[in-house]
Amino acid sequence: MYRPITHVSFVMTEECNLRCKYCFYKKNPKRTDWKTSKRLIDWLVEQGDNSERFHIQFFGGEPMLEWELITRIIDYTKKYPQKQWAFGMTTNGTLFTEEKFQYCLDNRIDILFSIDGTPEAHDMHRVQVNEEGSFKLIEPWIERLAKSGICDVARLTYTPDTLPMLYESIKYLKERGFKYVAPTPAIDSYRSFTKEDFEEWDRQYAKIAKDYKDTILSGTNPGANYFEKCWRQILIDQKLGGPCGAAKAFVGVSWDGGIYPCHRFVQWPEWRLGDVFTGITNNKLREELLNYDINNPNHPNSKCAKCDNMFCGGTCLAANYENNKSIYEPKEDGCILQKKQFDLAKELYDELKDTEQFKRIYGKYKTENKQANNFQNNKQKRIDLLTIDKRLENIEKMLFSLSKVVLDIADKAILDNNNNKIERGNEHEQISYEK
Repeated sequence: MYRPITHVSFVMTEECNLRCKYCFYKKNPKRTDWKTSKRLIDWLVEQGDNSERFHIQFFGGEPMLEWELITRIIDYTKKYPQKQWAFGMTTNGTLFTEEKFQYCLDNRIDILFSIDGTPEAHDMHRVQVNEEGSFKLIEPWIERLAKSGICDVARLTYTPDTLPMLYESIKYLKERGFKYVAPTPAIDSYRSFTKEDFEEWDRQYAKIAKDYKDTILSGTNPGANYFEKCWRQILIDQKLGGPCGAAKAFVGVSWDGGIYPCHRFVQWPEWRLGDVFTGITNNKLREELLNYDINNPNHPNSKCAKCDNMFCGGTCLAANYENNKSIYEPKEDGCILQKKQFDLAKELYDELKDTEQFKRIYGKYKTENKQANNFQNNKQKRIDLLTIDKRLENIEKMLFSLSKVVLDIADKAILDNNNNKIERGNEHEQISYEK
């Protein structure tokens, strides 16, 4: 029995008003329609009938190109008032107006804002169709979004070209008011990182780590970022088995209603799991993703299984597939960066773990450790019960097959016996007739 899908990243269009140089999407003018959008909502409710809460992330391309459909979808979810609906949107922020901004506030649409830092860093890759930088289009909205209560996260994508500006870019966004900054390397559709780039990474992250450490020692929570996420895994003593929840409770839905493991996979037809009109039909493919676990000794990539990085989970499955045509084979430079990030996080953890400030801010994870262990124990119990159920099911099938064989033999014996009686009766009648 599969878990119902409760989280969807809806790729409403692959068209975009920007031409970011590292973007993994091929620009496609085709867009979704109302029939598909409506059916997405109905399908979510139908397959997750007992689920109380659903989350839809409007994605693209640039989803605000389909603004009227976004508002229509949100209105349509009111058809199911017994359900709780949450909405998010990943956007470049260039199409905001006062009306759209207010609508997002009124309907609690959580904004994941793609912005690459300082004006110089941002404009290096995030350009318009005419190759001009796009920073001037978003500048009026940066601080308003950061302080709005619906946009805590600034998603910063960096490349080898913008890496020398990474520290200043993170600092710039924090100063603008963003609670969280999520620096993400472009490792799948841009040039590979070199030895010199890794050295620059060390220099940038040394400054980032120092600021983070100083903030904690001052008694202030610096906000969640990569360090904190790593510390959580260290404190609960649990290595992630995978990088995300793709195909578990989360899927991506393409503009034509196709269902994929996540929004990154919609570019590959071979990863189509089904569609919102017929549901998930490729359960074999979904099963492969559900069983993905780098902690499994039979994991195809023994390097991942043996790695001590507790947070990586094998890196992004879509990025792995794009580069190596296998979800199990990370790109080498992406693997190196993930390991460097975790090692730095662990080094910082060792420096801070015994301080009162650290304990006060992150002590909550000790409670989670117990909860996580209980979860794992209960998970194992569930696995054991499922194993027993499977064995019982197999025994039942075997007994059924055996009983069928026995019945077939018995039926044949009865039939043979009856035939013999008939033959003997016929012989008796023949003898009597002859007499």
